Amino acid sequence: MPISPRTPVNDPDVEFAQVDEQENITPKRRLSRGWIILGVVVVCGVVCACVGAYFVYENKVRAPSSSIVSMIQQASGLRLTIKAKRSSMAINGKTTAQVYVVPQATSTSGALQFDAYFNQTGDEVTDTYMLYNQRAYHIVSKEGAVVTASCIDESQVPPAALVESSLNDAQLIDSIESKENIKNCTDGKLMKLQFAGENFAFCFSSTNRLTHATGEDLDIDIEYLSDSSVLPSFDIPQVEGKTLECPVLPPPAPVKTQTLMQTTKAVWKAAIGTPRVLDLGSSSCQCQMEHKKPCLFIHGVGNPFPQGISNSYIFDWGFIHQHAPCCSSTKFVHFETWKRGWDDDSIQNQFCEAALSVSQSNSKTIDDLVLVTYSMGNLIAGSAVAKGKCNMSDKVTWISLAGPMQGSKSGNLLERKCAEGGWNLPLKGLLELVTLCPITDAFLKLKHQTTVSTDIQNKFLAAQAVRKQYATKLMCGSNPLGLTTLYGPVLALVSALTNHGDTNDGVVAFESCYAGFDASSFDTDYRTDGNYLTSVNHLDISFRSGDGWWGSDLVRSPVDSTFSNVEDSIPPKPHRNTLRWIIAAFLVVGAVGITLGAVFIHSTKVDNNASNIVTQIQQTPGLLVTITAKRASMAFNGKLSAQVYVIPRQGSSLTTTLKSSQTLKFDAYMAQVGPNSTESYIYLNDRAYVTSVASNGTFLYASCIGDSIPPVSLMQTSLENAKRVDDVVASSTLKTCVQGQWLHLSFAGEEFVFCNGPNNKLTHASGQDIDLDIEYIGDPTKLPVIEIPQVPFTNGSTTALNCPIATPRTYSASTTKLSTTMSEVLRAATSTPRVATLESSSCQCQMERKPCLFVHGAGNFFNQSLSDTFLFEWGFVYNHAPCCSSIKFAHFETWHRGWTEDSVQEQFCDAALTVSKSNSTEIQDLLLVTFSMGNLVASASVANGKCSFSNDVTWVSIAGPMQGSKTANALEQKCSEGGWNLPLKWLFEIVTLCPITNTFKQLQYQDTVNSALQSQYTAAQAVRQKYATKLICGNSPQGLFTIYSGFMQWASGQSNHDHENDGLVDFMSCSDGFSGFSTDYSSRMNYKPAVNHLDSSFRSGDGWWGADRKPMKWFECALKVASCCLIVMHLNTWLSGWASLGWDTIYVNPTGGVSCRTWLHSTFCSMSSPSEPVLSARTPVGDFDSVEERPQHKKFWTPRVIIGIVVFCGVVCAS
Repeated sequence: MPISPRTPVNDPDVEFAQVDEQENITPKRRLSRGWIILGVVVVCGVVCACVGAYFVYENKVRAPSSSIVSMIQQASGLRLTIKAKRSSMAINGKTTAQVYVVPQATSTSGALQFDAYFNQTGDEVTDTYMLYNQRAYHIVSKEGAVVTASCIDESQVPPAALVESSLNDAQLIDSIESKENIKNCTDGKLMKLQFAGENFAFCFSSTNRLTHATGEDLDIDIEYLSDSSVLPSFDIPQVEGKTLECPVLPPPAPVKTQTLMQTTKAVWKAAIGTPRVLDLGSSSCQCQMEHKKPCLFIHGVGNPFPQGISNSYIFDWGFIHQHAPCCSSTKFVHFETWKRGWDDDSIQNQFCEAALSVSQSNSKTIDDLVLVTYSMGNLIAGSAVAKGKCNMSDKVTWISLAGPMQGSKSGNLLERKCAEGGWNLPLKGLLELVTLCPITDAFLKLKHQTTVSTDIQNKFLAAQAVRKQYATKLMCGSNPLGLTTLYGPVLALVSALTNHGDTNDGVVAFESCYAGFDASSFDTDYRTDGNYLTSVNHLDISFRSGDGWWGSDLVRSPVDSTFSNVEDSIPPKPHRNTLRWIIAAFLVVGAVGITLGAVFIHSTKVDNNASNIVTQIQQTPGLLVTITAKRASMAFNGKLSAQVYVIPRQGSSLTTTLKSSQTLKFDAYMAQVGPNSTESYIYLNDRAYVTSVASNGTFLYASCIGDSIPPVSLMQTSLENAKRVDDVVASSTLKTCVQGQWLHLSFAGEEFVFCNGPNNKLTHASGQDIDLDIEYIGDPTKLPVIEIPQVPFTNGSTTALNCPIATPRTYSASTTKLSTTMSEVLRAATSTPRVATLESSSCQCQMERKPCLFVHGAGNFFNQSLSDTFLFEWGFVYNHAPCCSSIKFAHFETWHRGWTEDSVQEQFCDAALTVSKSNSTEIQDLLLVTFSMGNLVASASVANGKCSFSNDVTWVSIAGPMQGSKTANALEQKCSEGGWNLPLKWLFEIVTLCPITNTFKQLQYQDTVNSALQSQYTAAQAVRQKYATKLICGNSPQGLFTIYSGFMQWASGQSNHDHENDGLVDFMSCSDGFSGFSTDYSSRMNYKPAVNHLDSSFRSGDGWWGADRKPMKWFECALKVASCCLIVMHLNTWLSGWASLGWDTIYVNPTGGVSCRTWLHSTFCSMSSPSEPVLSARTPVGDFDSVEERPQHKKFWTPRVIIGIVVFCGVVCAS
């Protein structure tokens, strides 16, 4: 823009001024070019820095892992010579071993996999440990002949599969710092890696071959073998002439990889030349206490011979006296604990005498002492102090090992088996021989705390309190097999028989061991300062087995990223254009930084790892899913649990993009064994079958299953849309997800939380109504053979059952929007807790409880008085009716009498008035539940004036044929025309369905009957529309999978209903006069479940999956909003006359009918006329979504209503 001169136009200096102005423009251009050049230099510098950082990373940070792996794969084998640095690590008395490692030639996936062989020759036998084809064997031989052979549990096998991932994360280092002599790496380079939780330094040569390694506790020499003839032969052992079959070992949990921040720090150190040193410390520890103390070791139960105090006790404590740097002396007690229990006064006196003597105390107070108590020894010490036999001073350092502070269920097991003879006779004879049977007082007093007398319970609590006050450190075991010893299989058997129900060491559950302490105070790494949860068994904990050769049981936590703030200096005010460039640069850099940060946070804290989870499922031969229902109403074939084998279908593999057109598909198999037969449910190639075989093997039947199968095709979509959460709040006990991540997802309309393990394998899940335990099966031979059922003929031939492709009911699958993802990233970045909530599996009544009357439908043969149960018609609904103060079931004869008959209507009124305790013809306080024709009976009774409803009646209407049913028309037609085949017609004549009775004639569809019956239909509809509170209308003839399913499907096909139906009643007839239905039992609306007519009356309970298959739970929970409606309507009447209360506005309907808007709309709070207020939930008149839709409705703001609500709630809360 030209600059106007300050001087007049005729000023001779004007031209000069213009020249100055032009000259002033020229430097600006030169300045702009300078900044451009500077920008180019900066960009080039950034690029060079990035290239330099990459160069440094490749050459000075990252170890040549791929080349090292390649050299291993090319070798015929490796010979590892392993030397333990600690005597406590001796195996079979030896601290050295040679292990042959053979890379598998059949590893088609490209992953590094091994076979391994290691043997140790003793004085009499040779122990051989072999890993072959991912199976582990232990062979004991003598002079070449196999003595015993067994499988090795996965917990006792080094995680060899982690070698490659450990190598991939290895980083170069310059040196090792150690307090011990280490082998030099003169001709190669050093790299550090972590394997099984422990740090190692490996030396590799210029040819990328590993030469040796050093760790805190182990030294390893590595030799590459090119001659395969020097390798041992891998022969699977034979047991009794058969090849020993061992399970495939599951892959170990993957380790955490290096974070971006850790890699950046390593690159920076290498670039500036900072020495990179691995500190290995020492294989042994020095005492860190102020001074050494005398040590006293107290053993547990099972010592038969009392002795004096000794300086060692190898049988119970191994060589711990050689590994106790904080002990100025070591003393071991020998109490008789075979017969005497921990609460015995004599044994407690012995403890106090020993402790006072060793601590050199002159009073009753134990002085300077390190006290180490094992197993029952913890209870002895705790109880002795609790009884005041001696006291503990603050100078006592107490180490508590495997203490059964709440007792042990193994004690209960021993008592039960000794009494019942539940073990086989040889084993019981052995137990009697060693005097375990009959059980002694020592073991009786160790029974679980919840099963003993009040006196012993109090003693348990007192001992727990003492240990909580004085104990310094605790150690608890978590693996019944523990270290590889003779005790392992025995302890594993004890654990399996005991059913601890918790992590345990074989004998003592973790909950009992840590009683009085916080479970979170335990760590699985021996190097931490906290309490120790170690992967050993009960006997290993007392040090008798020494230490394992590998693994610190280290549970790694995510490394918190560290962010530093960069403080900008304020430069002189730049030229405007320069400032814009700087601001733009900052914005670009900031945007890039934010984007990178968001990507990093999403990948580490938000991403649900769905693709990895699906990959793990696809790669496993099968899964074993154990389903446990939480509600009795969900019993299937009388059982609340089932095991389902799920087999990923071959050929359903996905492309590299998870969300592709191909989906994850399964076959499945479930068998339920009953007292007389076994029911097998098969899902194979998208077809569903059920077969039944008698206990003697006789074929009973086979049939197809329709839509009553879980929508397994939604599993992938549910996983893709799952959200990671930090915690789960549940109203019932929830299995923890210790080493994994919680995923919150929706499946078939219900909410679940899945625990995704560290290796992206789902371990377990919980929903409101079911729990799932998920086991990945690596051995295909452990899976059942799934075949199409064969149907036999009388001539002995069979044919395959031909079923159509099953089409599961569809459910809306929510998708994750970009805004949702951004919100999740923001929450993760700000550390906002992400919590999933699981509601209770049962509901409590939220209204005033009322007496309940259940009225059945057509088809009852006999008149009877009211009863407390009616299992045939209503199942166990009386156990799921929290709003019922009492329950009565009507028994009217409805086989011949129709709903219009006076006698049936009078029976209904008599029953309703009796149950509601009314003194007039008006039914008072009552929760009325009517099923099928019972809805017409109740409605007609009121319409004909035989009785009336008060405002205190809550009416639940179920499957009401309010417009009749075309099934009744079909029945009359077939009975008269003989349309059914003769055998079937003959059967129906036997059960008196043919000729058709008056009951079913009066249930014919409304538009097919005479005008008089049509008028009665209309009157009944008006009564129900006015008074009914909630409705259930089913829409699936098959419904839940029961013996009724096939008949309901057949009846639906014969009836030719015009609309969706439950087999007998179509939805339009059932819902007459009502709207606002939901397929979710947890909604506040009327219920439209995928059940058939008979399922609606609760006799079949609830389905195992799907929010639309739980009629009984809907009934249990549906009335929880009734009191809300009452409050709203009372407020409405008090504040606004006849107005409908909304969230922020009131809509007034001058014609009388009103409806709650927004969230109140779903509660069906409405009134029918301006002259007759109705205070309970009634029929919705309409959803006033806008004023324009109902111009006659007046809209006005309601501060008065808001104040009224606040006052009313205050009064309620005060009350």
